[in-house]
Amino acid sequence: MSLLDMLDLLEREIVSLRLRNARIEDSLRKLQSRAGEFASHPKQKTKSRNPKPKRKAATKSARPRPKDNVVQQLALPAVSDSGPNQQDSRPLGKRQAL
Repeated sequence: MSLLDMLDLLEREIVSLRLRNARIEDSLRKLQSRAGEFASHPKQKTKSRNPKPKRKAATKSARPRPKDNVVQQLALPAVSDSGPNQQDSRPLGKRQAL
């Protein structure tokens, strides 16, 4: 095999390698553009068939306030209509003098 034949073979190999490299770079660019599309769009959440109900946090308004209890106790009638001999059903601290 002469030097010219070897040179011709090497040139052909270089051309085929350049074509192969160009195809690989083109595929790589396509994959990178697809990866950019996926990165720019967030994942869509799939709905489960049986979602768990969300628990609501307890709020301050759901708790009884002590002011409401005091107002209810003070709203009791001061004098009973049944007479002075009947026993008063109100607590001892809330009885008023007749």
